Amino acid sequence: MNKKKRILYVVTDVATAGGVMSIISKKVNYLLQNGYIVDILSITRSEKTFYKLHKNVKLLFFDSHNGNILKNLISTLRMIKQTKYDIIISADAQYMTWVLPFFSSSKKILELHQSYDGIIEYIRDRYHSKLVSSFFSFLKKIAYPFYDRIITLTEEDREKWGYRQTLVIPNFHTLEIKQEVQETKKAIVCVGRFHHQKGYHLLIEAWKVVANLYPDWKLHYYGEAVSSRSIQILKDLNAPSSFELKGYESNPDKLYGNYYLNIVPSISESFSLSVIEAMCYSVPSVSFDITGPRSIIKDGVNGVLVDAYNTKELANKIISLIENKPFRNKLSKACLESATYYTQNEIMSKWLELFKNI
Repeated sequence: MNKKKRILYVVTDVATAGGVMSIISKKVNYLLQNGYIVDILSITRSEKTFYKLHKNVKLLFFDSHNGNILKNLISTLRMIKQTKYDIIISADAQYMTWVLPFFSSSKKILELHQSYDGIIEYIRDRYHSKLVSSFFSFLKKIAYPFYDRIITLTEEDREKWGYRQTLVIPNFHTLEIKQEVQETKKAIVCVGRFHHQKGYHLLIEAWKVVANLYPDWKLHYYGEAVSSRSIQILKDLNAPSSFELKGYESNPDKLYGNYYLNIVPSISESFSLSVIEAMCYSVPSVSFDITGPRSIIKDGVNGVLVDAYNTKELANKIISLIENKPFRNKLSKACLESATYYTQNEIMSKWLELFKNI
């Protein structure tokens, strides 16, 4: 590389825990280690980042004029123009997504971390207005075609968006792939925010059936910190005592090590990082048959897919896998092979190729 390319990543909040900032921080660190200059612009001003960033990452903040959006927008666009970035990437960057294509001569990439169906569902559930939904659809039709590249996580989403400049680059893991199947806990794991979109209410309904038949088994739910709100939700939904909230955990050995199964009960999911991370530990996933997980899971080969929202079928599949060790072992071994397709080097090579040719 003769000239170091300068990249600006625009995100909502660098202090946020979750899949989006987790994967972006790893990408940014990788790029810095491979000769790129990378700045991050956070829409929300935060005292510190949630995930560790390379010491050479420059952090910028949109909110510098006490909440005055117009002044913030003008000063931010001026800064972007003066810095002369080679590439600007918008990753769930709120209103900056709509203006970046028109106010910068840099090459622009839109990185979509929500599924097509998930975005539609989010807007509908949040605003409950056809007028607002139509407005957002209008913004997409105006702005999206002016991005040089649009990146989706799955082929299904690429086809649904339908833009000619769309490429598929999935997320990756940074874990060591284990070489053997280990099951020592009579427990099943679920990893994700304790949020309605993640389907905790559906998982609780299914787990009631499992716990009735196997009262000595546990379900460990890892995600955000345990709060009085989440504890109250468990009470309101009459969750069995074996459904345990474990809070946030960054150590993957504790998240996936020695569990029998990983459950993905999400209503919508763009990719599901937990599926490929669990695969590294030979832990197969049982998931609702939705966009993200079905791009990774081959039903009956390296995991199991269940009709969306069907809590009865979810419970039955979990029970059958608890009882059928030979089938579980077959899935586990296939998981280890599948995990090799999603290593950091494998996926980041696609990004480096994109940056080289854009």
